Amino acid sequence: MIKVSGQKVSLHEVEATVRALDGVKDACVLALDEGEEKQVLAAVVPVSGLMNSIELRRQLSGQLPGHKVPKHFLMLPALPLNKNNKLDRAAILEALS
Repeated sequence: MIKVSGQKVSLHEVEATVRALDGVKDACVLALDEGEEKQVLAAVVPVSGLMNSIELRRQLSGQLPGHKVPKHFLMLPALPLNKNNKLDRAAILEALS
């Protein structure tokens, strides 16, 4: 649970909503520090190359309140795994740089 613009956001809730969208194969939602404010980042593995951040934002805007819609989207061919076959969240954050 994080706070965005003073409102609570459950990253698990946002992630479940992103994963349930048509055209999404897999997803991971993380908190991103932007100065004093936290933002929501969604790393998405699309089913096809046709899915983009504009379409994701459009679909999510109909299902989530505005403060819960991720500010940043990162499209990946697959979610990165560490040597123990667990999700490598640090690698996702590094991919933004």
